Amino acid sequence: MKLLLVCTTCPVPPFSGAALRELGWLRTAAGFAEVALVTLVRNERELTALAGLESSCSIVRAVSA
Repeated sequence: MKLLLVCTTCPVPPFSGAALRELGWLRTAAGFAEVALVTLVRNERELTALAGLESSCSIVRAVSA
């Protein structure tokens, strides 16, 4: 199964409740599906942190907010 996860907040680093929730969804979904992630990033820290998700996601795309 393939799954597209579109996030309005970057799931990493999980400093907010919304980011923590989205990271939980992503990790759970990665256990049973091929996950592609599209997320908004607000700064350079979020952009560099996304590299850690490439092991869980088949595709990671960042869109500048």
